[in-house]
Amino acid sequence: MRKKAFTLIELLVVIGIIAVLMAILMPSLNKAREQAKRVVCANNLKTIGLGDQMYADDSDDYHVPIFNGSVPDNWLWFENPLFMKIIAMKGRYKTEGASAKTLPKDYKCPSDRRTVGNRGLLKYSDGGVEGVSYGINSVGLRSEQCNSWCYYTGGRRAHTLKVSQVVRPSSKLFFLDSEWFAVDYWEADYLTCWNLIGDKMGGPDPDGNYHWDAPAYRHNEGANVLFYDGHTMYLKKQQIFKLADIGGADALLANMPMWFPIPNKWYIDQ
Repeated sequence: MRKKAFTLIELLVVIGIIAVLMAILMPSLNKAREQAKRVVCANNLKTIGLGDQMYADDSDDYHVPIFNGSVPDNWLWFENPLFMKIIAMKGRYKTEGASAKTLPKDYKCPSDRRTVGNRGLLKYSDGGVEGVSYGINSVGLRSEQCNSWCYYTGGRRAHTLKVSQVVRPSSKLFFLDSEWFAVDYWEADYLTCWNLIGDKMGGPDPDGNYHWDAPAYRHNEGANVLFYDGHTMYLKKQQIFKLADIGGADALLANMPMWFPIPNKWYIDQ
């Protein structure tokens, strides 16, 4: 007996059903994939948090400095020899002799898809590449003397806080997904930064402005956050930055509970 073959219509129906099922399943698969990446990212931050606690134990109760201006060749937090040793950073891909400012590959957020090619990372003329997946909250870590990072002023210092200085550490942002090695609350405004330039280091935005200290809301319009007490949490961008009158005191007051380690203290000169 001759077997009955599928007709063209039956094949088209089957293909159509498969296509519908794929359309239904793909969002769930993409969501699960992103969830896995978010977990890896959160684990990176947990490791950084544990490393910071160990660093404080060996450093007179000081958190790891955002940079150490007194040591020209060791001025970013992830270039600190003690901190690198504690969290076992490896696989560094900093070009020898080049001004590369990058995290090791094993400490890169899996959802950070920035490259030099897509203009998400900055490349120097000497071949070095600048790009970091996580940044320290810089609020309260700048100097009162020059109202800036004081890169080139005399008597440069390690900008950090003592563990005992941070008020309510369980509610204060320490590290989070970022475009640079530092983040600040005014660049967390997603209406003027993230929504305009996305996951792109610095910018420029449509008006030609650069946003170096911006958080990166690369996890479904949110970010992983490490708090000063060492716990991590995923927060949506609306939770990280409270919209207010960015030109006045309202924005500062609205964001002070999370962003200011010492309330009402803008700059701390260590």
